[in-house]
Amino acid sequence: MAFLSSILQITSRLVTAFRGSPSSSSSSSSSDNQKVIEDELKGLEMILWNIDSVLEDAGRREIRDASVRLWLKELKGIAYDGEDVLDEYEYELLRCQVESRNAAAAAAAAAARISRKRKHVDDEEEEEQVYFSLPSIIPRGPSFPNHMLDRIRKIRERFSDIEKDRNALSLRELGPRRYNSDDDDDSIKPPPPSSSVDESRVFGRDSDKEKLVELLFSDMNCKFSVISIVGIGGLGKTTLAQLIYKDQRVRGYFDLKGWVYVSLHFDVLRLTKLIIETLSGQQSCAFIELDKLQSVLSESVEGKKVLLVLDDIWNEEQSPWQLLQAPFTNADIVRIIVTTRNSSVARVMQTGTSPYKLGLLSEEQSWLLFKLYASADKEPLLQFVDIGKQIVKKCNGLPLAVKALGGILRYEIEESSWWDVLQSDLWELDEAQAEILPALKLSYSRMPSYLKPCFLFCSMYPKAHLFSKGKLIRIWMAQGYIRVKENKIIEDVGENYFNELQQRSYFQLYQNPHMQLSTGNEHEWYVMHDMIQDLAHFISENECLSINISEGQAVRHEISDKVRHLNVMHLSTMDLELAELVSLKEPNYLRTFDCLDIRYIDRSESLLVKFGRLRALDLEFARPQELLSSIGSFKHLRYLFVKNKMRWEALPERVCQLYNLQTLDLKNCMLHEVPSEIGNLINLRCLALSSFSVVQLPESIGNLHNLHTLDLQSCYRLQKLPQGISNLVKLRHLFFPSDAKLPQGIGKLTNLETLEYFRAGKGDSIEKHCGIEELKNLVNIKGKLCISELGKLVSVGSVIAGNLKTKSKLKGLQLNWGYLQHPYKDNLCSEELNFSVLERLEPHHDLLSLKIEGYKGLDYPAWLGDPSFTRLTSIDFDFCKQIQDFPWLTARLPSLTKLYFNEIKIMKSVAHEGQEVSFPSLEVLSFSHMREWDNWSSVMDKDFPKLKRLTIQACPKICELPSFQSLVNLTLAYCEKLRSVTVHEDATCRSRLSTLHVYDCAQLTSLVGLKCLNSLSELVIETCSELRFQPDDCLPVLPKYVKICDRNGPKHWCDEHGFHYKQFCSFDLHPKDEADEA
Repeated sequence: MAFLSSILQITSRLVTAFRGSPSSSSSSSSSDNQKVIEDELKGLEMILWNIDSVLEDAGRREIRDASVRLWLKELKGIAYDGEDVLDEYEYELLRCQVESRNAAAAAAAAAARISRKRKHVDDEEEEEQVYFSLPSIIPRGPSFPNHMLDRIRKIRERFSDIEKDRNALSLRELGPRRYNSDDDDDSIKPPPPSSSVDESRVFGRDSDKEKLVELLFSDMNCKFSVISIVGIGGLGKTTLAQLIYKDQRVRGYFDLKGWVYVSLHFDVLRLTKLIIETLSGQQSCAFIELDKLQSVLSESVEGKKVLLVLDDIWNEEQSPWQLLQAPFTNADIVRIIVTTRNSSVARVMQTGTSPYKLGLLSEEQSWLLFKLYASADKEPLLQFVDIGKQIVKKCNGLPLAVKALGGILRYEIEESSWWDVLQSDLWELDEAQAEILPALKLSYSRMPSYLKPCFLFCSMYPKAHLFSKGKLIRIWMAQGYIRVKENKIIEDVGENYFNELQQRSYFQLYQNPHMQLSTGNEHEWYVMHDMIQDLAHFISENECLSINISEGQAVRHEISDKVRHLNVMHLSTMDLELAELVSLKEPNYLRTFDCLDIRYIDRSESLLVKFGRLRALDLEFARPQELLSSIGSFKHLRYLFVKNKMRWEALPERVCQLYNLQTLDLKNCMLHEVPSEIGNLINLRCLALSSFSVVQLPESIGNLHNLHTLDLQSCYRLQKLPQGISNLVKLRHLFFPSDAKLPQGIGKLTNLETLEYFRAGKGDSIEKHCGIEELKNLVNIKGKLCISELGKLVSVGSVIAGNLKTKSKLKGLQLNWGYLQHPYKDNLCSEELNFSVLERLEPHHDLLSLKIEGYKGLDYPAWLGDPSFTRLTSIDFDFCKQIQDFPWLTARLPSLTKLYFNEIKIMKSVAHEGQEVSFPSLEVLSFSHMREWDNWSSVMDKDFPKLKRLTIQACPKICELPSFQSLVNLTLAYCEKLRSVTVHEDATCRSRLSTLHVYDCAQLTSLVGLKCLNSLSELVIETCSELRFQPDDCLPVLPKYVKICDRNGPKHWCDEHGFHYKQFCSFDLHPKDEADEA
């Protein structure tokens, strides 16, 4: 199991270190001592491998076999103790390594000073002096106390004893399963991320959905109604609620929609705040008093149709529920969907509608779901079908159980493994374990041993916790859970672990239907189903603990010495110290401490210094710098995250003595100074810093040779990166402010994958500023890249050397001839050189999006219309002032869906006389600030056949526009000479236009084709004083949202439709001057 992985890796590193160390030492006794330690470590390594070989079998038996479970618990305790001992030993080796390196650097600096002062000394004589001064400065090696050998020997003996017990337990050597870090083909790919439920992965709920949607609209005379979905855990209540929430009929009817996960704690203040945030789309609400919050909520729902989903409710008390619903009395219509396991909860919240009891899936539906998870898109092999159907039958129609077992069997290719699952005695449920489904316990027992500790660690967090993928992987690394060979990158292996757990249905992408979250490891959020979390709690027993301090609770929690991973959430507004919330038994063995929102730590320092065994520390304190000054005793610490918005003078020096540290995340802290000692953290793999004042970083950052991620994006005044960055050849992700300069030598970072900004310039040798030619070897760059200051280039030679065409992983490219903030400034190149540069900046054909800013050339290069760019979906032309012609060559791009033009000042016409289909896939077209554009003609039926969204703003000379039958959204603004617009031309073809916005078109007199707009749901007209509507061209239906803001204009149109002008103004959040009264 992975808990043994960490001590195995440390032991192997130490054995290797001893083999590579000099055989001689300062004394024969020291040499003998070193040889004895090496022999002890080799013996320990062999025992550990022997134990490791039977852990797969032990993991399968631990749930049902108490003796195996006890053996594993004892083994884990010894492994933790042994790791602590060896970790201290390794820490001393690291300390000596750092001190030796620093001493060598000091010696070199001293030699340089001597050289400058004594130039008359012969060169050879000087070199000899320098050479012989080094041994006197550099330490020879670590000297360890005698008890260190005794401690290592005792650990080996304890492991030896427990190894003997494996024979009595008849544990078999099954060997590793599924994942092999040496095999690239075993990389587990995550499913594509989504912010909503995937209906293709839901079976047997169509009828339930239709019944509930019908129930939602059944009695519209009822102002307030609650619909409860009731069923056992794992049945799919939340999934069904998501299907309803995303239904087009529901989305179209309600003005405000929100989703709140409630769980066990029905805290009215917290829930009211969350409801305000989800209904408004804002992520923060400043008020902390219930009265103010309820007042804000009442105002926000006034006169609105509101849909609210309250997911997973357990509250059975009437009074909190009545208090929560009080602000909704001002709403027009309120519908609340509740999911709960408890019928009595439904009865408390009910308003006349009976609870909807969700049933189990049929065997047929269960089999379809099982096939999806067990065989992906393929049909299962014939010999597996009968076994699979018998397994499905045992799941009793429960979707969560079906998915869990399907997830584990997708990796089993032997028929015997499927029989093992079917015939497992875990199907026999103990009453004491009745809350944990047999299928879930079985899925855990069949989980590969390397995944189990990663999964169980998550039980430290409360239910509904949002897991950050990247952060969780780094904490797993800190715990030593990820085993990797030398030729693999540990972060990649960790991502494979996570993806496999996700495919086994232990993690689900966060699917709050209200929130749209960005993608990427650092911004993807995941949740665990509460029953999966119950399983993790059950297996981990007392090893993981989560404490939630809510409002009004100030109970001091005593932490057992069995707890290894502790999470404390203080959500109260009370000012409490950590020492007032928790007390620890002595000794404590905490390896993880995650503490959220403790306001004061004045006396907490004395508590935290006892956490000497910590591997991961995650703090959100009011004044964490007071704590960090004494953190140097945390020799084992590998992960440190501190969140605090107060200004720090400097990072405490003691932090720079944490030689085992792998992750130092201070991105949410404001540092005034970064000390040069930060270069001592030679094991650091991820460094994130934040500052409003730091303009330059110490060169010692170049000593962090293991660095994988360097995030300086929040160092807002950083002017340039240190030259030493070019030494970080293992660096894969580099984030920094767009204004900062990169040093020469950045091209040596051939493993770099993330590089968002690159200033081309001239490659100034005086400032040691890199040139664009250094992009040549950065072939692994992926994601987005912005190259700025192309206007400073003096020739195309460096552009050719940069060779963008080889960057096959690059998906987004921004080419800027000026600065990011001023793309049109400092473009010193001639028009010819502009064109030549752009011509040679041809990217790889797999590019997805392209933005060209500040370009001063007169024409476009041919590659811009090359049909081999089959994946290019978006092009943006910005501040290209010399371009005269519309880029019709892009019309041949087969996948182009978005095209934007901004500040193309001298383009006058969009005219096309070609014969082939133009822009076959284009859906979004936008023109803005086109000062000279006055003609858009010759648009044929074959042009823009799929155009859905057209935006034209600040184009003062355009007089008329063509009509597009496919439009869904049309926005016109500040087009002073625009006189008439045909919104729909062919009455025989149904209009798809749903949104029509017209602003400040002073000479616009008519909108033709209104009578065809059957699908219009939103109409906004502002400051179009000349606009008139014909009586025979009226809207067939009133849009859901209408806003007419004008002094005169369309009042007669309002009268024609029987609507009051003032009625439309009431929709406006910022009312205009109303001259007319209805």
